[in-house]
Amino acid sequence: SFSCNICFNYKMSSGEELYNKKGRAVCYKARDGFFSCCLEQGVDWEPGMPIPSKCKEKRKSFEDNCLSSWVTYFDSQQEATVRKAKTMSILISENYNTSAGGLAGKKLN
Repeated sequence: SFSCNICFNYKMSSGEELYNKKGRAVCYKARDGFFSCCLEQGVDWEPGMPIPSKCKEKRKSFEDNCLSSWVTYFDSQQEATVRKAKTMSILISENYNTSAGGLAGKKLN
């Protein structure tokens, strides 16, 4: 009968350990650490922006502990989240200023 013990006992090549549960947890922690650091620095970071100097080590950890395809995916997710937040902020601001129930120009007691 076929035994797959070799499937689990061989030395993993670079990146393969990132596919297991422990590797994913390390990746997620590094990702969250980087994006949290950016927010702590007052930056809603998205790809193409400079990385805050205090967060460069966390970015390196993120890139070192995640597969490059995951980094690309998480970066695009972050970009979409930032874009959505900016759009929502603009829409809320516009609705606040133009709605009949808005407080713009009204005197509060």
